[in-house]
Amino acid sequence: MRGVRWLSRLTKRALGRDFTNRGERVDIVYDGQINFEKLDLYQKSHYRRYQFACGLIGSDAVVGDLACGTGYGTVMLATVAREAFGYDISPVIAVVRRRYARVPNVSFAQADILQIEADARFDAIVSFETLEHFPPTLVPAVLGTFNAMLRKGGRLILSTPYNQEETDASRMHHRSFFITEKVLNDWITAAGFSLDRLYYQNYETHEIREHLAAKDFMIAVCGK
Repeated sequence: MRGVRWLSRLTKRALGRDFTNRGERVDIVYDGQINFEKLDLYQKSHYRRYQFACGLIGSDAVVGDLACGTGYGTVMLATVAREAFGYDISPVIAVVRRRYARVPNVSFAQADILQIEADARFDAIVSFETLEHFPPTLVPAVLGTFNAMLRKGGRLILSTPYNQEETDASRMHHRSFFITEKVLNDWITAAGFSLDRLYYQNYETHEIREHLAAKDFMIAVCGK
């Protein structure tokens, strides 16, 4: 992976600050082995979410990773699925394609979620930390696209910050705030999903559990 790491450094410099989006986009170079203890706070939480999703994906599944960021999670999903497709609106996808060009069952595309062709091609869709980037008026359209991209009986696995307050800092990247269990359930059911299981995660342990005292994120497992 030495050549891949060198390439990623070179192309990240070319993209400048857009690669990490001022800290909002998490970057992990996934080569099949991760030293979890060396990851930072944000990397640990994101990595655990993809680990969780991998445990819910069947070996014959075709999976879409929507708002895939730097693509490491898409590659993780591909280790358990038949195929994985990552989509992100950012030009970082140019870096991601080169970084994981040798992974045979992974594809990446630069695309706006709201303009992706919805052809019911996926058995599962994973989308972590996505909904909050849209204003509440557009969240139904995002979830509607997810629904249309899933085959009948498909599964949606998503996460969102839990009850995040609207502040100057949070407004830098996010457009929806105070997302509670009720808000999320209303969005999901209106889009034609059932909320099958709801989990929580925090920055202290990064573990994903159905019951936590301190909640920083919600992780929803939904059925079409």
